[in-house]
This record gives sequence, C-alpha cells and structure tokens, in this order.
Amino acid sequence: MVRLLLVLMALATSTACKAVPVAPANNLPISPVIETTMNSKTAISIQSITLMAREEWMAPEAVPAHIKPDVGFAVVFIRLENLREEDATLTITNIEIRNADDSKLQPFSQSPQEIRLKPLESSEISFDLTNKTGYSGEGKVKAVVTYQIGEQVNVIESEPVEVKKLFIVGST
Repeated sequence: MVRLLLVLMALATSTACKAVPVAPANNLPISPVIETTMNSKTAISIQSITLMAREEWMAPEAVPAHIKPDVGFAVVFIRLENLREEDATLTITNIEIRNADDSKLQPFSQSPQEIRLKPLESSEISFDLTNKTGYSGEGKVKAVVTYQIGEQVNVIESEPVEVKKLFIVGST
C-alpha cells in the first residue's frame, strides 16, 4: 500500500511540478530550482506557487458614496507536500505582491499563518488578499512568499502574471 502511494506521488510530482525560484530570506538573489524540499526533521516540499491578480473598478453610479469597495484582489495558491511519515509544520511569515519588472511593493498584507500537515499529506492552500487602491504601475506582478520550517527561513516567488482589469458599470 505504501509502495503504491509512493509510486502515485512520484507520478503526480513528475507531472505537476514546475520550476519555481527559491532563496534564503537574507536578501540574496533568488535562484531557480525544480522543487523546494527542506532536508530537516520535518521535510516539506513546496511544489508550486501560483498567483491570480485582478482589479475591479466600479463606475461611480454603481457604488453608494459611503462605501469604498475593494479594488485590488490577489489569490496566492501554494501546493505543499509532507514527505515524511510524521506531522510537519510550516509557517507562512509573509506574502507580498510585487511588480515583476522593478519589485515595487503593492499595497497588500497577510498575517503569519501556521500550516500543519499530516504524515504524507499533500495540500493546496490559498491566501486571498485585497486592497482599496488597486495595483500601482503597469506590467506583470508576482507573489513573494516568506516561509519558515523550524529555524530555516526561505523565500519563494510565483511566476509573473498580468493583472486582469475589470470595469463594472452600474445598472440604472
């Protein structure tokens, strides 16, 4: 049974993985690797990080004057796998949305979150971020995730994506 599970996990990993940049969080340049696997007591593999970004602008007549709706939306998906037959914990310490070309920080914030994985568990976690101002600048954006396993802190980035822009007109 365990052997079958390992074969299935190997097949899923070989078909679902893509290159993701990873680096220690001490301001070193981020270097690409195939997969981030922490070789520690609790081995967790970060298989992918994906960003979806959009802006929703509403015509003034579509929104009451006293309401300031969210304009900028970002959803960060992180696919994780516990490679060991024991519980594992990872802490997402920070998620930033940055311009891909100049690394300018976008106005989103995320509180630290601890993620516990059961033995051999694969999971995809999503983080929904919003703001009232939208995205500044032009071009693609990327998610920059800082995470900690034990005492080791690392940073991983998503591939840059275009911001989808929607303009919503109110009905009268």
